[in-house]
Amino acid sequence: MFSKVVVANRGAVAARVLRALNEMGIRSVAVYSEADAGAPYLEMASEAHAIGPAPARASYLDQNALIEVLRKSRADGLHPGYGFLSENAAFAQRVTETGARFIGPSPRWIEAMGHKTRARELAAEHGMPMAEGSGVLPADSTAILAAARAIGFPVLVKPAGGGGGIGMLPARDEGELIERGALRHTRLRDQVRHRLHAAFLWERTSGISPVCTRPARKASERSTASTAGRLCWIPIISNAPSASARWSIACSRVPA
Repeated sequence: MFSKVVVANRGAVAARVLRALNEMGIRSVAVYSEADAGAPYLEMASEAHAIGPAPARASYLDQNALIEVLRKSRADGLHPGYGFLSENAAFAQRVTETGARFIGPSPRWIEAMGHKTRARELAAEHGMPMAEGSGVLPADSTAILAAARAIGFPVLVKPAGGGGGIGMLPARDEGELIERGALRHTRLRDQVRHRLHAAFLWERTSGISPVCTRPARKASERSTASTAGRLCWIPIISNAPSASARWSIACSRVPA
């Protein structure tokens, strides 16, 4: 059992973990950026530490700041919640090296399962039953069509990167594959990622999280907690990609 746990997250995610720790009688350590100072969920923690400015890259993604809080608080565990550094193998390793426990998969498994195509290959190597699929394909319509024909329709086309089901597209025949834009998807993404976009989300708890298609980088990482209960526009600006950047797509058979 843990005696004290750092919760390296914010908003509803942090609140749920803090609530669970309180119910288990375990002392808790919350962290917060300047934007989240005074957020209600911080009162649930045994102690709270500031970790930096509002942008996530300067606070919730700042590994040095989080490790410093872990050492300063003398906690023996760190719960990453989800998002942020929860799937960062290097961060999990750093937590382990302090003598504390990373509450989640080991660094080895985070690294092994960090890419869905590698995870699929690893599962196949261990004899797990697998749905028929193509593996990673180049961003080429001819290759995608050929793979779909080899597997047999219907198929499910999905990006090799990303998560949460974003970008998945079912197609029951070649016409549907083309009509629904699966073959145009990569070209469209290359165009989209060069431009400025905005998204608005309805806030449920204590902060707004923008959603973007990887590899876009957010110009504004997060709104303040004071925007709770309102609609907000969050600008998203993409990086300038290299000429060789490609989006890979994998096909898997789906039930008819």
